[in-house]
Amino acid sequence: MLATSSSSRGAFAVRSLAAARAASGVCVFKAGRFSSSAILRADATCGCRANRRPPATGSSCRIVRAITSARTLKMFLGAITRRVQTCDTLVLHGIRIYFHEARRFQMQTAPFRLDGKNALVTGAAQGIGRAVALALASAGATVSVTDVPSKESQIVSVCEEVRARGGTAFGYGFDVTHTAVIAEVFEKAAADMGGFDVLVNNAGVAARGPAIEQTEEQWDRVLSINLKGMFFCAQAAARYMKDHGGGRIINTGSQVAESARVWNAAYTASKGGVVAMTRGLAVEWVQYGINVNAVGPGPVETELVSDTPDHIEAQVAHRSPIGRRLDPEDIAGAFVYLASPAASGVVGHHLLVDGGWVAG
Repeated sequence: MLATSSSSRGAFAVRSLAAARAASGVCVFKAGRFSSSAILRADATCGCRANRRPPATGSSCRIVRAITSARTLKMFLGAITRRVQTCDTLVLHGIRIYFHEARRFQMQTAPFRLDGKNALVTGAAQGIGRAVALALASAGATVSVTDVPSKESQIVSVCEEVRARGGTAFGYGFDVTHTAVIAEVFEKAAADMGGFDVLVNNAGVAARGPAIEQTEEQWDRVLSINLKGMFFCAQAAARYMKDHGGGRIINTGSQVAESARVWNAAYTASKGGVVAMTRGLAVEWVQYGINVNAVGPGPVETELVSDTPDHIEAQVAHRSPIGRRLDPEDIAGAFVYLASPAASGVVGHHLLVDGGWVAG
């Protein structure tokens, strides 16, 4: 049960986002404009009133004195959300603060564990996506393995690998360029997994070759999958997460967004767009408890580069400080980190895992 109070010098309101789920409430009683005390209650049965008297011994109330500014109050409220078990929104003098259920990504146990979380990975039939799906499952998450329908056997294989390691996995075939089916697939996955906390937006293609010879069809295909498809997957995930207490969206960027390589014009443009989009979505959706970030792999040994000419491979090995292409498993840990409680303060970041390419 939620209680509110207001003074003649400022409006105050608490608005429920998920009253049916709220097992307890947050009460902030305001006397004057940030100049007196505020009593905050995290136990709906406490029974304290806005009378400025200290709470009874053993109760869960606290009195906070000398709240002198909106910023101070916001900082305090942020500090207590680790103990708040509600999905209610506090609006105070124009400040909107979300109390997410049990602070879904709080560091209650091991900071890099994902026990009880549900993750969906696109482009997960092979390469980086496969490695990420396996890594998330190893960290305790239930995973949905998705890729284009033509890779059904590989999707099944990855699911079997997850289960062989003691994890839980579901498989789905869909094309991210068919935007009309994305929401349907995500809703099915959320129902099967029992929730949807993490999206790894990994589906992608490349079209290598001299830019002067690139066709319109090649350009459109790369941008449609790598950027347009990624946006609409993020949008579908965010719509679910916004109504369910938040989550994590992790896009696969690329080192080429920071330091271009030859024969990659369309791919570079798409990944530059992914990084910019990641930052834009991050600042827009963090208010809903959705952290959006990206991982930027450097040169990785995957099926996407199987047709790279030998002279380009030699250039890659010479240019990279690590002296080789990375393996998909070298990249997967960054996704686990960004999905974990340890990264709760990371928002809008493009985390490079490039063997020192950009630094060198």
